[in-house]
Amino acid sequence: MPHYLLHDEYTSDQQQLKTWIQDEFHQAERSIDTVRDDIKSLDNRVETVFASVRNEIKSHDNRVQTQFKSVGYEFGRMHQRFEQVDQRFDRVEADIQQIKVDIQRFSAQAQNSRIRNPHVRINPIITFDPVSGRIRTPDPTLFPKSATEFYSLREPTTTRKQVMLDYLVDFYDITHIDVPEDEPHDDASTRPELAVGYLESILGLDENNIIQFRERARALDQRGWQPSKRVLESQASSPQAQKQKLDIRTAPHQDTTAWQDKSSSGLSTKLGWDNNPTPESKKEMNRQIREYQEKQRTKKLDRAMEECRQQRRAQGRSSFDRQDSSGSDNPLEKGAEKDVSERSGNSGSKTNPNTPRKNST
Repeated sequence: MPHYLLHDEYTSDQQQLKTWIQDEFHQAERSIDTVRDDIKSLDNRVETVFASVRNEIKSHDNRVQTQFKSVGYEFGRMHQRFEQVDQRFDRVEADIQQIKVDIQRFSAQAQNSRIRNPHVRINPIITFDPVSGRIRTPDPTLFPKSATEFYSLREPTTTRKQVMLDYLVDFYDITHIDVPEDEPHDDASTRPELAVGYLESILGLDENNIIQFRERARALDQRGWQPSKRVLESQASSPQAQKQKLDIRTAPHQDTTAWQDKSSSGLSTKLGWDNNPTPESKKEMNRQIREYQEKQRTKKLDRAMEECRQQRRAQGRSSFDRQDSSGSDNPLEKGAEKDVSERSGNSGSKTNPNTPRKNST
């Protein structure tokens, strides 16, 4: 038969069940709180670890960036130093080219200064372009071949002479010349006499030598030309001359005066000795121009040599300075001093094949 609970028993059981359920819920809630606390602490620890990792990564990143910046700065400095070295080498190369051009110019001017025969070929003067670093040589078709052709440019009566004068004025950069204040400042090509005076100084020509040569030749022409002893002896020793002597003995006497007059006639016309000489005022002006050009070239050469010595000292080559101080081991300075001494010396004292031969006694 069924068992019936009393109301008190039922109430007691309900109360116990309720208490048990509440205990279970409280226990579950405490477990959840514990798990929540553990998760929160774990989250805090993870956040701390992540923060430390982020700080470490950031510090590494900063160090790497600093290293990259320092490396970039060092590369920039090395690049600048390489550029400076390249610029130094370019300047040294340009200075060496300039010195070579100056030495060749001095040599050509020294040779031109010894020219006496107006029909001897003039040595062209080269120039150096510092912008392109190239050596410029004048066009042979527009450069005068002799002193006669050069001095004829004072009166450019033909188109070729005018074109040649304009080319020389432009090539040697004497477009604007110094003139007195009371005179108009014209282009150099419109003042042929001054332009030829400047060109004469640049080429190293000395018109006095040519004038003396013409005067001496004119004096010889007036006295009459006679063969030298050397020519007579060579003719007498040749077999053909001996045969001619045998023929001459049997031939009647002939006067040789007509032959001498015929041989000497037209000599002045062929050599161009009858040209008008340069006035004294123009000679003085040409002399001053040559002195000024010589001083400028000497200063330029000294400045180039000083720059070369300074650059060699910067590179640690002290032996070059000792050679410069001794003054005996530098071929560039010796060549330049030799050319300058040749230009300043008396060129007339040396034997010149252009000098006409005197009458033999």
